[in-house]
Amino acid sequence: MSGALIKWELKKLWSLPMVPIFLALCLGLDLFAAGITWYEQRDAAEAAAYIADVTGQVGRRMGPELDAALAALPERPLRDALAASVAGKKDVYEGYDAAWTGEDLIRSFGVTGPAADLIRAKFEKFQASVDALAALDVSLDMAAAYVTSELYPHLLMTLCRLVTGEGLLFAMLLALYAAGSERVSRTEQTVYATRRGRAVQKSKWAASLLSALGSYMLLCLVTVGVFACLWRLGPIWGESVSTQFYVLPFFGYFLTWRPFTLAGYLAAELALGLGLVVVFHSLAAAAGLLAGDMYRGFLALFVLMAVSVAGTSMAGNAGLWGLYLAGFFLPTMLWMDVGTWFTHGQIDTLFRDQELVVLGLWLVLAGLLFLAACRRFARKDVV
Repeated sequence: MSGALIKWELKKLWSLPMVPIFLALCLGLDLFAAGITWYEQRDAAEAAAYIADVTGQVGRRMGPELDAALAALPERPLRDALAASVAGKKDVYEGYDAAWTGEDLIRSFGVTGPAADLIRAKFEKFQASVDALAALDVSLDMAAAYVTSELYPHLLMTLCRLVTGEGLLFAMLLALYAAGSERVSRTEQTVYATRRGRAVQKSKWAASLLSALGSYMLLCLVTVGVFACLWRLGPIWGESVSTQFYVLPFFGYFLTWRPFTLAGYLAAELALGLGLVVVFHSLAAAAGLLAGDMYRGFLALFVLMAVSVAGTSMAGNAGLWGLYLAGFFLPTMLWMDVGTWFTHGQIDTLFRDQELVVLGLWLVLAGLLFLAACRRFARKDVV
């Protein structure tokens, strides 16, 4: 690959009107999603800002001392609501039985056979992580108190799923266009007859990947920056994501394999999303080369992703638990679980850090698939 050629391919890519327009539309959608939720939850945002100010004055750890400190603050409705929500809180992770949680999930979902045994084994190992969280008293972190279960899911699930989804889609579109641009422009006969020939595809891959990564990071920075400005969380960013106030429907307490602050969990989530961008970009580049056409390549990818999601869901509904669990080793299902990465994962994961293992596996597989596609492309007829 030539640096000058990559620079030239970058210029070609961004001179295409659809590229900056698509990025602008993604940014607009992210800003709308962040802004409309803040507007609809103005009372919660005001409460979160007040709680952040109080945290800076009296601390974050719930208990008798915090109760007394809150009682000494000037009277106002927000103070009263906060005091009522934190009064008498205890460490809910002290004595928490992870094995019971596993059995409850197995019973609720009707998991049977070897899959149930694997899930039981996972939750037995998860007990050590719960004990570590209990030792740190993270469940006593006040976080955003009674508005936490509105705030955290909006950031860690809704916005992160939106941003990563846009990043993946944009990466695929960039890769597919880069792989098929010469055919679209009808310049393939000329370009592939040059000294560099079909090896130019590697420079196209690098240029489109750099564009995809840069665009994803821009989406992350703008979306998180706007969210931070609107919600003004201050010291809440440094509090545990496993506070007892963060409870998800049908999921329970947000228990993680290792301690995370809100900022730390968000950073880990977005970093894993960056890895997924690389995976989907390489898969799309390979699909474009193998299909010989960007449109057919996109259709093939779309069908494969739809089949992976639908097939995994159908396997679970049919009680084919081996196939169901195998489905979560696919990159599409990894993205679907955004917002619960690094947790026990209910019945969707089998071991600690499965997200990282699956990501690493597909980084290698996608890279090898792209190299194999380049090898095949170099040997086949252009027309």
